[in-house]
Amino acid sequence: MADIKILDLTTATEITETTDYIPVVDTSDTTQDSTGTTKKATVRKLLGDRVLPDTIVGTTETQTLSNKTLTSPVINTPTGDVVTPSGTQTLTNKTLTSPVIDTQVSGTAVLDEDTMSSNSDKKLATQQSIKAYVDSGKAGASYINFLTTEQSATSSAQVGSAQVTVTTKGGNLLIIGTATIKTSAATSGLILEIDGSDVSGASSLTNSTNYIPSTVVYVKTGLSAGSHTIKLKCFPQAGNTVYVAAYHNFCLAVAEL
Repeated sequence: MADIKILDLTTATEITETTDYIPVVDTSDTTQDSTGTTKKATVRKLLGDRVLPDTIVGTTETQTLSNKTLTSPVINTPTGDVVTPSGTQTLTNKTLTSPVIDTQVSGTAVLDEDTMSSNSDKKLATQQSIKAYVDSGKAGASYINFLTTEQSATSSAQVGSAQVTVTTKGGNLLIIGTATIKTSAATSGLILEIDGSDVSGASSLTNSTNYIPSTVVYVKTGLSAGSHTIKLKCFPQAGNTVYVAAYHNFCLAVAEL
């Protein structure tokens, strides 16, 4: 490129830093040649012999930088794979360390499924679904123990401490009681008590002087919702005695149907 005069700079498209010259003109010089006080200087000389980089980054140009270090950059309008504080973006295979999730969560991995029927080991359930699933569960309870001394009763009596309390949603309740008993009476056995009242279901044992395991099974229908206490009891025929064996387990189990 030929030397560039001041008046020609508006049409210049490129200046080579070491071979092209820019006139340096004294303000008192009215000529355009290189005589008098007008001198020529290279671009590098004008910059104090600093070597210009191969590419100069402009403030408005779109350029690709390779192996450059940006000190405290301020990114005003990021593009591409940059996560912004307020943008809506899809992250793939990212690990969030100690994330704070406010307001709500959503997506295909968060299920609002009251029955938990999908039974997934990879998805989350909402608080409402967990509560609904627990609330819809069936009540149940059991008690098992043994006596260290033989128990005898001449009237209806609780077997040891065989008792459970359950909170039901109302409906039907299956009750099973077992104990090892003996009696010389014509009719003795096991019976159940619900909320202080004996129920009609009972087991019976006739004229047995040997201990025999006995079981009573009863289904209580139309039970109201709420808390209910169930006891396992033994009963003798009037004027006789029933015995519960020592060191034999007795059990009471209750399940809502």
